[in-house]
Amino acid sequence: MTVRHVFLDFFGTLVGYSPSRAPSRFSRTQRAMEGLGYGGPESAASALWTTAFNELDSATAQSMLEYSMDVVATRVLTEVFGYPPDVDAVDACAGAYLADWEQGVVVIPGMAAALETLSGHCVLTVVSNTHSAAMVRRQLERIGATASVSNLVTSVDVGYRKPHPAIYEEALRKAGATVDDVVFVGDTITADYLAPRALGMRSYLISSSPVDGVPGENCIDSVLALPAVLGLPA
Repeated sequence: MTVRHVFLDFFGTLVGYSPSRAPSRFSRTQRAMEGLGYGGPESAASALWTTAFNELDSATAQSMLEYSMDVVATRVLTEVFGYPPDVDAVDACAGAYLADWEQGVVVIPGMAAALETLSGHCVLTVVSNTHSAAMVRRQLERIGATASVSNLVTSVDVGYRKPHPAIYEEALRKAGATVDDVVFVGDTITADYLAPRALGMRSYLISSSPVDGVPGENCIDSVLALPAVLGLPA
């Protein structure tokens, strides 16, 4: 099969990560909040962030509207101090929280080489749900994939998260591709497998075990196997 474009999910596909919103270490966020006058314990601060994420997710579950880390930080700091924070305070706390959370992002050995191989034959576009496009860019640089990835489309930039059609449509527009040109690869069945297929794309699901409703030939262990699956020369 001829493949001109590969659309790739990011978290869980190109890097390992913990799906929990709560970082395992909260020290940077705690220090940033203390610098603004917060005097509570770290556990209470962490709980405030978790509550803010849960409330925002609940509010946007049906619409699939995406929100940014600045929105989360504004909600947390308003709850703590009783008034809307200024831009510098929001930036400081949102950045600290991301720095804490990113400690749990894991580089997959061999991923940079696999993406380089793919990019020699296909245009690569990362299509990722995220509250921070800058974070995805940082992690692409960290894994050595910046030169291999031609386009980055994030939910926070589009305003809608996968599986809303708008994010796939923006990816097609940005890549200059049609659905017939694209193979979509990711680790979430609805967002990365079913929704792209519903739009007419071919898709593969990253899964180490069989998944109901997904033919075995459409499950792959890792993006590392994708060049061989697509029949691309090394």
